[in-house]
Amino acid sequence: MTTAQVHPSEALQFYPLGDAAIVIQFDAVIATVTNRKLRAISAYLEEQSFDWLLGYVPAFANISIYYDPLLIGYVKLKALLEKKLKAVLLAEAVEEPTEVVEIPVIYGGEYGPDLDVVAQHTGLSVAEVIRRHSDVEYLVYMIGFTPGFPYLGGMDPALAVPRKDSPRAKIASGAVGIAGQQTGIYPMESPGGWQIIGRTAADLFDRNRNPPALLKAGDRLRFVSITEDNYHKLLKEKKVPAEENQAKKGKGIHVLKAGLLSTVQDLGRMAHRKDGITPSGAMDAFALRLGNILLGNPEGSAGLECTVLGPAIEFESNRLILLAGADLSAKINGDAIPLWRPIRVAAGDRLTFAAAVSGCRCYLLVAGGFDVPELLGSKSTHLKAAFGGWQGRALKSGDRIPFAVEKSVAPPAQLNWSLAPEVYRPIEGQTIRVIKGPEFDLFTEQSVFSFFTEGFEVGKAADRMGYCLSGHALKLREQRDMLSSAVAFGTIQVTSVGDPIVLMADHQTTGGYPRIAHVITADLSRLAQMQQGDQITFELVTLAEAQLLFVQMELQLKQLKQTMTFKYPNNDL
Repeated sequence: MTTAQVHPSEALQFYPLGDAAIVIQFDAVIATVTNRKLRAISAYLEEQSFDWLLGYVPAFANISIYYDPLLIGYVKLKALLEKKLKAVLLAEAVEEPTEVVEIPVIYGGEYGPDLDVVAQHTGLSVAEVIRRHSDVEYLVYMIGFTPGFPYLGGMDPALAVPRKDSPRAKIASGAVGIAGQQTGIYPMESPGGWQIIGRTAADLFDRNRNPPALLKAGDRLRFVSITEDNYHKLLKEKKVPAEENQAKKGKGIHVLKAGLLSTVQDLGRMAHRKDGITPSGAMDAFALRLGNILLGNPEGSAGLECTVLGPAIEFESNRLILLAGADLSAKINGDAIPLWRPIRVAAGDRLTFAAAVSGCRCYLLVAGGFDVPELLGSKSTHLKAAFGGWQGRALKSGDRIPFAVEKSVAPPAQLNWSLAPEVYRPIEGQTIRVIKGPEFDLFTEQSVFSFFTEGFEVGKAADRMGYCLSGHALKLREQRDMLSSAVAFGTIQVTSVGDPIVLMADHQTTGGYPRIAHVITADLSRLAQMQQGDQITFELVTLAEAQLLFVQMELQLKQLKQTMTFKYPNNDL
């Protein structure tokens, strides 16, 4: 590695991204000098052992730093970063890679169905398009969109073509595409609107690799044209990840019916956002944490998130269980059971769900948890990348998920406690509190007024990635191109046609739409329990108010833990 000096040319600018992230902004242009500054800050964060640091995402012109508001507030963190980072940018050198990563690509044919389209649009021959695309050394500016997806700079301007009018529903893993002035590589199968000119056999993302993303911001790469024979040879040489959980033989639950969407979730993987990996985790983390504490588990233990229509499950051994969150009319052997109360089940007992009475997400928690592997620091299911949880997917009929320990029941002889009603009330009311988003001031006064007074309805497109809201269109004062920046659970983006989208637990790590507002952490539980057709009204609060509500929520959990230590004296809560 070689080093290059980094010199700040402008004062550091800071702004919040919700109540648990701070953004350091440079001039809103794509430039190598800015990229070096962002890499210097990233290197500094990696070297430190800040207890408040939960992750970071460098983008084209800024870096978003995620933190724990219980350990440090926004004002104090801003002052700390202002002091430390000026010295970092003045004194530190950033490492420059001496090697260029080569990405072998087969161009055209079934692997690059849009190569002729690009040639026609640019007026170049197919051979010239390939030559120009593979003749350049590219800089990786950032990773985002999907795990391992590189945003590259340095493409020959003559190759610029617009996105497709209608995006493809499915683009193959390894596809190499062009959109506007950018070129990139799809690390995994996904929808997309880029013009596909080729495909690589290189693994841009491998969940079992450390780090999992092949590329990182600051890397340089070159595309190398290969033959079809060489492409298939490289495919055969690729290591296929071992199927997860196949060796698990312990007793646990037997899935008789899968339900609408049932996945294993814990509190998510926070430290890998820089690799394009969303944290995932429970949509209603507050319910999961409360339930685990009541059951005597560590609060972040993985449970089964059941959505709207729950599964039918048979228990294969005795166990202490608890249901938390939404009321989905749960029954054991046909008899109704309450939420928020530890219940003993025996081998052969059957758990079923019926209509959703309130909310839409219920968590099945078991004493000791489920025996599924931990990947990248979490047992959560990442549905888009197909890893984590149970074989990287939602449950299906016939699945057998083992319990983590062989205890038949928890130690307490009496199970006569449940959650006080006032502790968990996310399903009551439709008001969701927000703070201003980074682009709040870019919207017209009428749009801002409507956003807070007219309300919205959760649309048909509402899932773990995001809720599309229907209502009035929101308009910018003037249209402008937005550089992609980090987003988070609760970010409210506004599409080009004015529709708001609230990003949820499986959101992408970066986005290019303006962010009008951000849901406060204390209200994410209520948001997670909303479903299609529910009404939402937004209420504006200050960042200070949002962080105070966060601290109050955490103190409530701490008090519950202290109470439950008397019920489970031998458990580590």
